Amino acid sequence: MKSYKYYLFDMDGTLIDSIQFIVDAFQLTFEQILGRREADEVSIRQNIGLPLADFLRIYSPDRVDELLPAYLSNYDVLYEQRGIAMFDGIREMLLALRERGAKMAVVTSKRLEPIEQLITAHRLEGLFDTLICREDCVKGKPDPEPAHIAMQRLGAENKSEVLFIGDSIHDLHCAKNAGIDAAICGWTRMDTDVLRAAQPEVWLDAPSDLLG
Repeated sequence: MKSYKYYLFDMDGTLIDSIQFIVDAFQLTFEQILGRREADEVSIRQNIGLPLADFLRIYSPDRVDELLPAYLSNYDVLYEQRGIAMFDGIREMLLALRERGAKMAVVTSKRLEPIEQLITAHRLEGLFDTLICREDCVKGKPDPEPAHIAMQRLGAENKSEVLFIGDSIHDLHCAKNAGIDAAICGWTRMDTDVLRAAQPEVWLDAPSDLLG
């Protein structure tokens, strides 16, 4: 694998094993507000990574104002009850990239507060040069804006030196729309056949693959 100078990391499903956790929080929210659970759990997984309001509009466009605060509350309660694990090998990979002088960013549709909470919980402080969160963007993934903001903050002028690492089709499209290479993590909880068919420049079987 070629070497890059700048690495943009998605958080959910890429660095931390949070996809089922997020599905459970959404299902609890749908049950509370809409009186039903979403029958098609696969669609929930596929839409994770969109900005939260955009995600909720897919399932109930007229009740986003009720669903959004309920989801945030349920997320916090479940986090207190269960926590969220980090994938094996992630911290070691990030430390190795940092030692090589790589510049790194988190690029997520999440709010800043839970991202900082996760970074602290998993002892990742000081490893990322910047955090691009929901508050930073007018448009979220798959629009290229989050990637563009990350590149600007990192000082990345040459797109060939930038790699976006994610676990979803939204991450891949964000990278492609920004004109940078995309890597999909093989430990994703998403449909790998769909992701391979989208032809990312890099497929990672393990976090250590990023180290060459």
